[in-house]
Amino acid sequence: GGLSDGGRPGDLERVERFIHVEWKRRGCDIEEWGPNRLGIFRDAFEAVVQAFTIWAPILTTIKREYDGYSEHLAKENERLLIVEGRLQSIEKDVAEKVYHIRKEAEDELARGLIESGREAVELHKELSALQAQKAASDQMLLRETEARKALQDKLPDTERQLQLVIKGYNEQLKDAKKMMLATGASSMSEIETRFKGMVQVQAMWDLEARLVEEKGVVQEHANELQAKLIGTRTLLEQERALSMRAREAMEGLEREVSRVLRFLPAQFPEVDTLAIKGGVLTLQGEG
Repeated sequence: GGLSDGGRPGDLERVERFIHVEWKRRGCDIEEWGPNRLGIFRDAFEAVVQAFTIWAPILTTIKREYDGYSEHLAKENERLLIVEGRLQSIEKDVAEKVYHIRKEAEDELARGLIESGREAVELHKELSALQAQKAASDQMLLRETEARKALQDKLPDTERQLQLVIKGYNEQLKDAKKMMLATGASSMSEIETRFKGMVQVQAMWDLEARLVEEKGVVQEHANELQAKLIGTRTLLEQERALSMRAREAMEGLEREVSRVLRFLPAQFPEVDTLAIKGGVLTLQGEG
């Protein structure tokens, strides 16, 4: 054809109009690539090849190369879509496995912590009971010690009184012997019979009996205090043994938590902290 007003061949203008009309008809977007957009330019290029016969061979070669590379990209895209689907499936499987492993680890740790916590609570209760028994025993021992001290403080006075009584008794005995000589009594029994009603002699006998009784009471209290002291020592030994068991239980609990804390960062790098609230183990982190 001839030249247009713009100085371009008529075929070229028809190709440009074709592109413009098809672009609007197919609703193509300048920012979006797709088969419709590519089809417009493929048809336009074919029209150019047919219109400009002199350039047809080289243009056909160029078109063939572009079409070949386009088909190659399409096949690569299909292959990538397949690979992407497989990767998504693998990622889903891995996420499920990680979730189950993490859940099992959390459950196992929670069970271990609960059992260790229960044992620690029981040991603490036993220890508290022994401490209460020890406190009661200490109070009782203190009272018994004070009572024993009071008896010991009173014992010297009692012994002095006994010595005075014995001294008085000896003096009375001397007087009785003198009286035997003076009265001609044949024996002490006769003297005792004569003076049986005397208040002083009777008081002396009563005092001697009371002193013997008080000595027995003091000895009885001393024996009771000794027995309670032995019982208190036994309680102290039990308390030390229970404290050792509680310490071993707490050390075992700390080792278990340390083992899990070493395990979690390697398996779950997204975990930042480990917390137990209300008996429930929680792992906190970005995920």
